[in-house]
Amino acid sequence: MFEKIFLTATLTEAIPLIERYNLNLFEKKPFNIFKNDNTALIISKIGKVEASIAATYILQKFKTLKIINIGICSSNEKSNLNQLFRIKSVIDYSSKKKIALNPKTILKASKLITCDKPVRRDIGYPLIDMEAYGFVKASMKFIDMENIFVYKIVSDILKPEIPQKIEIQELILKHIQKIEEDLCKAQ
Repeated sequence: MFEKIFLTATLTEAIPLIERYNLNLFEKKPFNIFKNDNTALIISKIGKVEASIAATYILQKFKTLKIINIGICSSNEKSNLNQLFRIKSVIDYSSKKKIALNPKTILKASKLITCDKPVRRDIGYPLIDMEAYGFVKASMKFIDMENIFVYKIVSDILKPEIPQKIEIQELILKHIQKIEEDLCKAQ
């Protein structure tokens, strides 16, 4: 059994975690999976369907105490730029369905909306991503809700261009320790 499993959408988001936990490539298809003796990581690709399939795949393959989605997101508020948030609820933009998560956290908490394509205008939610709803919806079929975690770092303010890879890695690296502390407090 793994202590924790991470899911990221991209290799860029995964690199700081792979290095931090000294994870080795375990499998390339259908998803890249990295692991050591007590931690695993799967890269889903971008999108809620991809995240849902990847979460299902890894939770069928390995047992875990916690599953954690870490990634970047957009915000409509400039004060959120480069900030880390623990997500307390996820909403699917297309269906308007909402899933509440464990609200206990030492970090800033926020709701997040998952959209099928990049959003470039204010849609009335503080944080916007493309994976979290699919990740949570699939994970809750296999693991208790209190063991599902979503952490998002605001990388842009509704910009059409994706930040540089090095910027994304530095953002995640900057916040890994805070995420670890929050995960420890959640036990």
